[in-house]
Amino acid sequence: MTKLTHQPICPKCGYDQSGIIDSWVDSCPINGSCAECGLGFAWRDVFDPVRNDLHWYAEHTQSLWGIIARTPGTLMRLVLPWYYWRSVGVEARISLRALAMWLIVLAIGLHLLMSIPYGIGAWHDQSRYYGSLSNLYQNAGIKGLIQPLIEGIGWPFVGARVDFIGSSLRLYFPITNARIARSAFTPLFPLFGMTLVWALIMLVLPTTRRRAKIRAAHVYRAALISVFTLVLVFEMHRLTLGLDLWTATPPMISNTWARRFGGVVIPLLGLWVLLFWGSAVIVGWRVRPCGLLIVLGSIASLIGSVSVFFVLSTIIGWL
Repeated sequence: MTKLTHQPICPKCGYDQSGIIDSWVDSCPINGSCAECGLGFAWRDVFDPVRNDLHWYAEHTQSLWGIIARTPGTLMRLVLPWYYWRSVGVEARISLRALAMWLIVLAIGLHLLMSIPYGIGAWHDQSRYYGSLSNLYQNAGIKGLIQPLIEGIGWPFVGARVDFIGSSLRLYFPITNARIARSAFTPLFPLFGMTLVWALIMLVLPTTRRRAKIRAAHVYRAALISVFTLVLVFEMHRLTLGLDLWTATPPMISNTWARRFGGVVIPLLGLWVLLFWGSAVIVGWRVRPCGLLIVLGSIASLIGSVSVFFVLSTIIGWL
């Protein structure tokens, strides 16, 4: 037989199939099954995992243009987690590097997009000090035009102030302010706690590992995708802050949009995380039996979200 160029493993559990392959003498069967987890597969898919690459999936491309072009199809399927996992399953090739690259590109794109409404809101708030953009340019030159750009893109990590007297641009770092840090990051903590607990349940608990019989890479894939909810929360918080600044009547700043965000968006995303991991167990990884795992995992993730929220919020309060 032709020498294999890669290790042939079970797509689900990662069990090495070299032993049974070496036992073949005159012919190669078309289909087979894993002796460890029982997954049935076509041998050609084991020999060439790229055959199962999905044309719409951002994880299955290496180019920047491919990532951009496949993002809409990937996001559309992720809206309904069971639909995503039905399409991906355990057979689709795992490329954590490509998935991480997709998340980075998505985070940068979303950040730039949300910088528009936040920048408009921040300028609306600051215009009572600087006047119009033309006034800012007349007094500070090109530095005056850079200031709103830095404010829009940089918050909450970096901001800028213009000194008319010296026509200078001074950078400052809002993130060092404990109040701003709490406002920016505490909405992320519950979703981070839910993702962390589910990942630990699938990776660390021996009983779960024995029952699930899945490769750790499958869990890493689910965890990376769940991280996108943190990016979404962070950027939507910037959006709501920009809308509140934009609609504010000085000197009072309304937090109407921020309240809607905290009361509606975060609970909906928390529900999505539960559905995503539950769908992964039932539809994607085909863990059987799974009823007790779903119930206990969901309860533990909810407890974890509350615990992580209070612990990390307390730590930020100490800084």
